[in-house]
Amino acid sequence: MTPRAFRIGVAAAVLTLAACASQPTAQSQLVRDTSKYSKLSKEAEAMIEPGETAFMLKDAKGAADSITDDFSWWLVGKDGPKQVVKGKEATEKLIAQFFGQSNFESKVYRLGMVGNILVQVEVDKVQTPEGPKETVSLELYEFKDGKRWREWRFTPEGDGR
Repeated sequence: MTPRAFRIGVAAAVLTLAACASQPTAQSQLVRDTSKYSKLSKEAEAMIEPGETAFMLKDAKGAADSITDDFSWWLVGKDGPKQVVKGKEATEKLIAQFFGQSNFESKVYRLGMVGNILVQVEVDKVQTPEGPKETVSLELYEFKDGKRWREWRFTPEGDGR
């Protein structure tokens, strides 16, 4: 190979790499520092914590105090969204029944807050007659006037592939 052919080959390789590097990829849009959304403000935490604490203490009245009068809870599955309950009084009654009938454990992976929407993953374990049942879900909580307004629970099927 002549020195000129070698230089042309190197130049072609450099130009090819440069062209490849400028092409958009999934990784080129990925922002590694998620703290812009994952770090909640003190105000957001103060808004979220009373309802979460009441729920873990199985305090239906306290949990209901953290939601709006027109609160609604939705389950979203393969057939689309289905409303579970609407209204503060109906929600308090439903969760009081759940607390009375269930022995549960819940782990929350708070992912962040986008505007008025809290995003988290919940891993719930409920004791059933057949033994413990674990459910993993993506939860979106919309807030209005400092209280939970709507809850959206997405429960994936299988591993999602």
